[in-house]
Amino acid sequence: MNWDAIGAIGEMVGAMGVIVSLLYLAAQIRTSNESSRAQMEQTRLNNFTDLMLGTLEHPDLMIDGLSPSTDSPLEAKRNMYFHAWFSSAQYTFNQVARGSLAPDELERMYGLYVSYWFKHYAPFRAWWGFSRANFSDEFASWVDGRDRGAA
Repeated sequence: MNWDAIGAIGEMVGAMGVIVSLLYLAAQIRTSNESSRAQMEQTRLNNFTDLMLGTLEHPDLMIDGLSPSTDSPLEAKRNMYFHAWFSSAQYTFNQVARGSLAPDELERMYGLYVSYWFKHYAPFRAWWGFSRANFSDEFASWVDGRDRGAA
């Protein structure tokens, strides 16, 4: 084998390395973009919740559609928080269903909290029973699965 052949093989290996590196970089950028979008949506929902809680003089007027009952401002705030938080969880659930996020991300971000609330926080179960119809059937089934896991 002469030096020209060795040089050609080296160039071919180098070109393949560049192609593999570019494909890997494209995959990493795509994953990063999806993660950024999810984080922006979470921030938007958190800001919306803060706006609702900070600007409403009478949160009970808004909460009527989100809760079976509101006997105190604390309950109203709690129910608005649950509704906004679960809207964010459904958005993440939809990303998992589209294949944009790994299923373990949904469990890590939301599943443990939902299981805990079902097990340790009785008002949550009442809120979920009332509000379940506001979410997609697939997402509601996922939440119900966390209830079975908490039992």
